[in-house]
Amino acid sequence: MLTRAESDEQYKSLGQESLQWLEKAQGLRYCAGLLKSHLSEIIQAPPLSRRIETLGVVNSTLLLLGLAFENLIKGVKIAENPKLVDRDRFDIKLWKRDDGGHGIRTLAKSLVTLTSDEEELLDRLQESILGAGRFPIPLTSGRYHDSHSPVNKHQLSTADFDVADQLFDRLEKQLTKFRSKHTR
Repeated sequence: MLTRAESDEQYKSLGQESLQWLEKAQGLRYCAGLLKSHLSEIIQAPPLSRRIETLGVVNSTLLLLGLAFENLIKGVKIAENPKLVDRDRFDIKLWKRDDGGHGIRTLAKSLVTLTSDEEELLDRLQESILGAGRFPIPLTSGRYHDSHSPVNKHQLSTADFDVADQLFDRLEKQLTKFRSKHTR
């Protein structure tokens, strides 16, 4: 059994290792890809017979992909500055005001230049992380309105996977670049 001091040190060590964040992101992305394959299959069924299954797969795919990007983006930030994690906590105060630390679009924009498609995808994935992937409505009616107007953020297309793959690869390269500065 670990002592508290050993546990705190392990927490810091794991948290500061950006490859841990990348691995978590890759696993979540992998699972979203499995759901993409399943979504392609269920779209062939008559619409009324697949409503619950389609909603479940779409919402779960958006949530998993959103969490994959959140882990990857935070991993890039940690690769840039490992001191964001110490023995006590992961310090997110720099971006906590942006959707409670889940503002992946803003965080990604601070790391790479985003295309309009990438920005729009991250906006929808962020919406899913914040609640759309977990609950039927957000906590406030204002958030509900923002998620449906001017466009419905509760959608997924096969093109989203291509956009996600390209952005994921770019962010992964950024993580590797930042990490190499700290591991020499």
